[in-house]
Amino acid sequence: MLFIPQGSHGGLLAGIYLINTVTATLPITYQWVASNVAGHTKRPFAMGMISAAFALGNVIGPQTFQAKDAPYYKPARVTIFATQIGGALIVVLTWCYYRKVNARRDRKHVVRRHEELSDEEKWSSMTDKENLSFRYVY
Repeated sequence: MLFIPQGSHGGLLAGIYLINTVTATLPITYQWVASNVAGHTKRPFAMGMISAAFALGNVIGPQTFQAKDAPYYKPARVTIFATQIGGALIVVLTWCYYRKVNARRDRKHVVRRHEELSDEEKWSSMTDKENLSFRYVY
């Protein structure tokens, strides 16, 4: 929507539809965080931080639409564009990091299935950094 001429109603409508698809990725984001963080304290904290960031975005986002910027709201459009690019960049960097760590752990440690772990290993509060059998999902 930032780079489309104002007279292109179809392009602007497509931009609005694309922005609204972000909401559909929220359950995937929550599940990705829950699957890639281990530990009885670390996982709830990470989930709380994701929820807080989402809530903060919902509070700040509408404030970027100022009446003085009407009818095109260019600063708000720039903000939306920047946050979308930032989010996509974070996803790509996280994916690269998870692949790198998984490959390193695969080279150094034997992967064991959940059934092969002892009860102490299953119920311990090791984080994803401490548990060498832990593999990130991407």
